[in-house]
Amino acid sequence: MVMKNIFFKIILLVTLLSQSGCATILGSQTVKAVPKDERAFVKINGSPISEDGTIKIRKHRPMIVSAYRSGYRPKSEVRNPTRIDGMVFLTMGIWGTVAGVTKDPSNLFQGVVFSASDVALGLKKHKRKVEIASLEKLPVNEKSGIYVMPHIDLDSLSFNKVNIRVHKNVSSWQGREKNRAQTVAQFEKSYDIIEWLDERLYTMGYQKPQATLIADYENTIHLDAEIKGGYLDVLRGLGSSAELQTVFYLCDHHGERRIPIEALGSSQIFSDNFIDFYEEAMRDALMDALIKVLASDEFKAAFGQMSNLLNNETAKWDQIELSKPIIAEPDFQEMVNAQITIIDVGYHGSGCMISPDGYALASYRVVEDKNEVDVQFSDGKTKKAKVIRKDALSNITLLKIDTIGSASLPISTNRTFKVGDDVFSVGSPVNTSLSQSLTSGIVSGEHIQNGLNYIQTDVKVSRGDNGSPLINTKGQLIGVINEKYIGYSLEGLSFAVSSFDVLERLKLSFK
Repeated sequence: MVMKNIFFKIILLVTLLSQSGCATILGSQTVKAVPKDERAFVKINGSPISEDGTIKIRKHRPMIVSAYRSGYRPKSEVRNPTRIDGMVFLTMGIWGTVAGVTKDPSNLFQGVVFSASDVALGLKKHKRKVEIASLEKLPVNEKSGIYVMPHIDLDSLSFNKVNIRVHKNVSSWQGREKNRAQTVAQFEKSYDIIEWLDERLYTMGYQKPQATLIADYENTIHLDAEIKGGYLDVLRGLGSSAELQTVFYLCDHHGERRIPIEALGSSQIFSDNFIDFYEEAMRDALMDALIKVLASDEFKAAFGQMSNLLNNETAKWDQIELSKPIIAEPDFQEMVNAQITIIDVGYHGSGCMISPDGYALASYRVVEDKNEVDVQFSDGKTKKAKVIRKDALSNITLLKIDTIGSASLPISTNRTFKVGDDVFSVGSPVNTSLSQSLTSGIVSGEHIQNGLNYIQTDVKVSRGDNGSPLINTKGQLIGVINEKYIGYSLEGLSFAVSSFDVLERLKLSFK
């Protein structure tokens, strides 16, 4: 009987060992990935699968399956480990049979011990087939000539309203919407995302093929964003996912937020490691929110409406009557004396007096959201100027300064220019020490954008000249400089809003 028991034990031990190799003794398993999209690049636990679609990983641990493909949203998911495979139950059955044949209950006890060891150490060779669902294709811009640009403020997006929740196991993480995982901290981080967003918008066909000469409100939307709240869900020791409550703002090209659209975004990416890759989870949740915004009815209705929105702001204004300049055809010295410099901390801009009773024109971009600014005159004196009107569409601001009898430029009230005409400008290029710099050129062309007439000129325009006057040979202001196109091998592409458009937009007339 003893020999018979030993014989059965030797046979069973050989059987067990024949099912195991060196890797399986260390607790590994072979996983075969079966993606529905054959062109998807697949990783399991951060490592790419082999050519035959398989990979060996540690057994009895959660498994992170990730799939990637250009033009599609990456996707990751966590699979629970298989705790006990069928071979464990087969082994217990064999031990039970041995106990019955030998009529020795100790064999059954030994079978339980072997099986428990098998579960704990992963002695049985274990194969799993993992099916991977199709990836979500990124939306494609179906309307040619419709573009989206991230606003410059997006280069530093704050995530400091996002809470961190820590989960002890996969079940807790998978039920994160319902569970009571403790919020352990608040996320404090800002990301530079403008380059990342540019790349995504380009992939989806929303980026312009070339730079815009003049800001176009009819077919270009500028995006700003704000994170209102959300969660970064961390599965301890493995990785993280995110859920963000986001507001995207449709802005004018000065950065003014005009139309808000809210969206809840969640990650499809479960990052391989919380410490190194949580940013990836955050960005994917932001991408999810962006996709929802681009597909929303509010976004689709916004194109072509930005100009109307800006026009509505000026429609309520009453007409303002100004005193005419004292000199109808000023000389060069009068032109120089009429120029003013708008000064603020860290930057400056140009402008010009248009009435002896203290009214002046300047750039909207220089004044921004201020109600009062400092202006410097040609004699070096500085005074306060009140912001009376701001028009984002034309990028022009009307200022009122407490002064009487100042040098001022007469404004041409109709179209008095043609291509080839000599023109001048007076501005404050580079820094305020160069204020009242006079430069000359010609009218190079005329363009219409957003319903406004723009004068193209080769007059030299530098940083700080924004808002400077464009003057004809009679000393009349025929436009206000507000755009310059720069780039490799490009020179002499500057633009001024015509004077008659300025008068109409700001509702100005002369006594």
